[in-house]
Amino acid sequence: MNPIEDLSVLALAVAICSLVYTLVTMRALLVRHNTLEAQLETRLNQLPSAQEFIDLRVKLAGMDARQDSVLAEVHGTRSAVRRVEDFLLKGKSNE
Repeated sequence: MNPIEDLSVLALAVAICSLVYTLVTMRALLVRHNTLEAQLETRLNQLPSAQEFIDLRVKLAGMDARQDSVLAEVHGTRSAVRRVEDFLLKGKSNE
C-alpha cells in the first residue's frame, strides 16, 4: 500500500472510532435522560391534585377563621380579667 492509501485507511478508522464514541456517548446520555424523566414523573405523580390543593386552601381558611374567633375571645377574657384585677386592687387600696 502506498502512503495515501495508508492515510485513507487511518482516516476511515478515526472516523469509525469517532462515530462509535458518539453513539456510545449519546446512548449513555439518553439513558440518563430517561432515568431523570422517570424520576420527575414519579415526583409529579406524588404531588396533590388541583382539587386537593383547593381542599387544603378551604381547610386553612376555616382554621384562620377559628383562630381569629379564639383570638377575639382571648382578648375579651383578658379585658375582663383586667377589670376584675383593677376592681380588686382598688378595693384593697380603699381599705
